[in-house]
Amino acid sequence: MRFLANCLALLPLLACSSHPGDAAAKRRLFAPEEPRHPTPAPLDASKLDDPAQTARALTMRGDEIATRLSAFHLSSALSFTWKRGASTVTLSEDHLLEQAANGDFHARVDNDHGRGVELFWIAGTPYLRQRFGTFRKRRSDRTPVDDLRDEAAGGLRSAQTILNGALRLAPAGTGEVNGRRAVKYTFELGEPTEKVDTKTRAVIAYPSGGPDASLQRRLAFTEQKKPVAASGHLFADAETGAVLKANLSATLLVGDADSADTATLELTVRTTVTDVGADPRLQVPAWESDPATVHAVKDPLRFWGKTPNATTAASQADPTDEGESGE
Repeated sequence: MRFLANCLALLPLLACSSHPGDAAAKRRLFAPEEPRHPTPAPLDASKLDDPAQTARALTMRGDEIATRLSAFHLSSALSFTWKRGASTVTLSEDHLLEQAANGDFHARVDNDHGRGVELFWIAGTPYLRQRFGTFRKRRSDRTPVDDLRDEAAGGLRSAQTILNGALRLAPAGTGEVNGRRAVKYTFELGEPTEKVDTKTRAVIAYPSGGPDASLQRRLAFTEQKKPVAASGHLFADAETGAVLKANLSATLLVGDADSADTATLELTVRTTVTDVGADPRLQVPAWESDPATVHAVKDPLRFWGKTPNATTAASQADPTDEGESGE
């Protein structure tokens, strides 16, 4: 019992001590996360009818587009129309990506249901807000800047994913988009390259009554969707292979085509890239600091309204945590 009591007495001292490597590890963990700067392999715009090259062009992420085109303005409009019997549900989205040559960018994704997110990445600092909200200066290690830029630039990638990778491109000559030489293609459907394997998927323990009706519909869509039509055209930049303009319409069925219970999804994607090479002159938006709050774990006494003594306050001081509450 005496040994146990001695061990318990030492616990506060052990809690106050810190390994020399802890501070360095914390600095690495919370180091600012810069956006990706890839060095993509060359993409021949005249060979995008090859399925592998089609996938590269349609699923190109925002950072790769920025590497290929330097500065540009990208806007996309997406629409989704679900039909099942007499029921119809629609959703429209607007995407915007303004990219500067120095790496700064402005990304926004909104929909007609009042939801959205907007991000400015200026001089290595992210400023983020939800739609209709106030911009906040965020910590860069906690803001998914690449994910938000990818989403703003990913209209065609979303369509290719929903269509199970079945989109294909057929050569249709050449053209010009906003003064840049381009190679034209038309959209077609091919064999899906992404299939859901329900046999090897992890077993999910549902409630005794099984998944609810909403989840059942989502599972049915994921497992039974079948692309049945795709049309439209695409212009790829002759110099870089990046998509400059696209107009896609596609249809999917869920269930038997002859069944009255069949669900249909009609989707459209309209994407346009303009102002290639032009400086968008991005500026820091008007923003407000986050309200200062006491950290419940790092400063539990103040969190509960108590004043720590000098020894406790000194042990809780950590220079790596400075600025967290305000950013």
